Amino acid sequence: MNLGFYTKFPWGEPTFFYERIIHDGGFIGPFDEWPDKEPFNKIHTLRRNERWKGGMSIQMATGIRSKNYKRINKYQFTTCTGVQSIEIKRSYGAPTPDIWIDGIKVEKSAHESIAMNDGFPSLQKFYRFFSKGFKGQIIHWTEFRYTFSEYSKKEKEDETGHS
Repeated sequence: MNLGFYTKFPWGEPTFFYERIIHDGGFIGPFDEWPDKEPFNKIHTLRRNERWKGGMSIQMATGIRSKNYKRINKYQFTTCTGVQSIEIKRSYGAPTPDIWIDGIKVEKSAHESIAMNDGFPSLQKFYRFFSKGFKGQIIHWTEFRYTFSEYSKKEKEDETGHS
């Protein structure tokens, strides 16, 4: 199934998602064109709805349904290794949104890792991109998964007033 990636953010700045996608353990794309030269990869992507499942074939591309169509993994398909549910939601008046993965509220200290793993150069740009909220899936093509069980226990203790 096609999995499209933006080349520019809605505000016009380049995403460099293409360059940050890893495949078979290596970079795809010209590393020397990155303005920040940050050594991190895009190891998953977020999509609305729940149509992805582990084992599905992924054809990564930019410019889907346009004359600028360009496959990222030209010679082979990548496989979806699994999915996790995600919700990003800002409470009224809150300065930053909350994030839930697989129904578990994620500590704010972990938000930056999620943003970086999704290819964003900063947490602020991640928050800006998802400023209207988001509910969908994290689509993985590596073996990495978020496991936040220790955070959920801490959150439950904090809510009950016990430490």
